[in-house]
Amino acid sequence: MGRKSDKKGSRREKQTLIPAFDPQALAKDIEQAPSTPTITPPFDPASYARIVDAHISVATDARDTPRTIAAAQQAAADELAEADTQQKDVSASLEDIGRAMYGCYLESNFPEALVLAERVLEKEPSHAMAAAVAERCRERLSPPPERAPIHPSSVVRLRATGTDYSQLRLDPKSEVVLYHVDGFIDAGTIAELAGIPRAETLDRLHALLDLGVLEVVNG
Repeated sequence: MGRKSDKKGSRREKQTLIPAFDPQALAKDIEQAPSTPTITPPFDPASYARIVDAHISVATDARDTPRTIAAAQQAAADELAEADTQQKDVSASLEDIGRAMYGCYLESNFPEALVLAERVLEKEPSHAMAAAVAERCRERLSPPPERAPIHPSSVVRLRATGTDYSQLRLDPKSEVVLYHVDGFIDAGTIAELAGIPRAETLDRLHALLDLGVLEVVNG
């Protein structure tokens, strides 16, 4: 029994033995360790770029993509709505300027009518009424030979110029007067049919004559 226990004890001693070392040599190694030069690996730009891309990829959440697309679509829709509103505002503004332009022309305020006509043409070059007003205002400001005036007995008719007079955008009263012009009835009869005072009818006929819409058949 005594021999078996001795063998077991010796095995335990062998398993727990600390290897022998020289304390002085260990201390010397520790003292010399800080003075060992550190070799920095060479800088690799491509490796740095890969690291940055990896961080950006991690920082960008893929779940944000639908929200980003929705925001872009909403921004585009807002821009379209704003453009449509601006277009409507421009159209409304042109109508107002056109009315003021024709009013100035009827009042023989040719300089102001010309300014307004040019403003309309700047925004809408195909505006037939503005083009006609601008042309006649320039003629008035540099007067050509006098035209024959329109009297109540004068007969007028539409000029065969190929112009689509429905695009002139006349005011309602001028449209009524123009509607009754047929080349056979005189200006006084047109005033009666239109239900507009004779003097006002003659003024509008004169304006339409100056614009090149009408011509006198006989005076």
